[in-house]
Amino acid sequence: MRKQFILNIILLNLFCTTLLFSQTVLSYIDMDFPQVGTPRAFSMGGIYTATNAGVDALNGNPAGLINLKRAQFIISGSMNVAGKNEYEFDYYKDRYDDISYSNNLDLFGKFRDFTVAFPVEMSNSNLPLVAAVGLRPVHDGKIKTTEEYENKEGNTLKETTTQKGIISTLSLGAATEINNRFQIGASLNIPLLQGFSSLEEGYLKTPTSDGGSSGSGDTGGTGSSGFEKDNYENELEADISGGSFLQLGGIMKVTPKLSLGLSYMFGHQIKVKDAEYTNTFNGEKRYEYELDDTKIKVPSTWSLGLAYQPNQNILISGQIDNLPWENIEIDGDEYGDYSDIENGYAYRVGLEMGSRLLLRLGAGMRKEDMTDDDDDPLFSKWVSGGFGIRKNSISIDAGARISYLATEHEYNDKNYDHTSIALVAYAGLKYAFDFSFGI
Repeated sequence: MRKQFILNIILLNLFCTTLLFSQTVLSYIDMDFPQVGTPRAFSMGGIYTATNAGVDALNGNPAGLINLKRAQFIISGSMNVAGKNEYEFDYYKDRYDDISYSNNLDLFGKFRDFTVAFPVEMSNSNLPLVAAVGLRPVHDGKIKTTEEYENKEGNTLKETTTQKGIISTLSLGAATEINNRFQIGASLNIPLLQGFSSLEEGYLKTPTSDGGSSGSGDTGGTGSSGFEKDNYENELEADISGGSFLQLGGIMKVTPKLSLGLSYMFGHQIKVKDAEYTNTFNGEKRYEYELDDTKIKVPSTWSLGLAYQPNQNILISGQIDNLPWENIEIDGDEYGDYSDIENGYAYRVGLEMGSRLLLRLGAGMRKEDMTDDDDDPLFSKWVSGGFGIRKNSISIDAGARISYLATEHEYNDKNYDHTSIALVAYAGLKYAFDFSFGI
């Protein structure tokens, strides 16, 4: 096998990195740090700071909640549709004598958001107020991949990896409008539904010269040639507990057509304990051992966005995010102290056009927590698009994003291209209804 389970690497991938754990790079490209946004936001390149309004705003910038006019709920999800994570074929041919190789992203669905927002009527105050409660994943490492290869000797491997890693939060938010120009909001996020597991299931078929084998693996074939088939499993499970954290947001209307948004998410700590690794070969447990407990401190992050609306049917937006990779602490040590990783950033642009039928486009790039062979930082890029339909009290949003990361790797004085690409689809349903809460 060409992989091994290393606890810290797996956990870093779950929360913010995939520096050395190549099988989950596709998952990482799909992940934001942390994961925020709704299908509308993802269709516009992942923009949310100055554009999310109403029930969408709890998942991004809680200040936008105040733009809600009627009570509303949203439910949304995503689907990993297709992708690959592999070198150009010559790499496998030259290094392993392979005659075929693939490492593909499999179909895999994810829950994204369920939120209810509603106006609050206060008898002793003239300030408008909107409250919201929702369930959303903040760190989500769910992914499923299949790796297959065959070499010149006739050895064939097929391995499916299913990774499930998630920290969801119960989010309680509220927003108000100080005057016609300033909106502020906050949310308290309480971790729920936490856990991590990774399971590799596969087999290796080895040709035999006598049409079979008396070994422990399965045998098959016809005539004078057959194969021996060995099945294996590698499983890692761990308990995860995350700390609660606050998210603050503000939106300022610079002019009637131009808005500036700021979102700040406080850092939080994640504890990983009772991690256990098990290896099974042909139904027999070969290895089983526990790994050390780990504490990870995720630093605070912020996003700054602009939204320009020249008329009612066009919205143009941009956003910058800070990604403090090197400030992540692992058991008290900052990640940047023992690696060449530098803090990253992301740039996003988005466009929305229409009224009842809306068309959306977006693009972005991100400085990753990975470097190439020359220790230069890598950048992922993406494009996205989608649509929205508004009819009476119902809104439907759908879209897709293609993410891409490419680099080169040197082996035996020859450079080989490595490509990670993923197609992810998003969909959500919103429904508005008459309800308010009085205090």
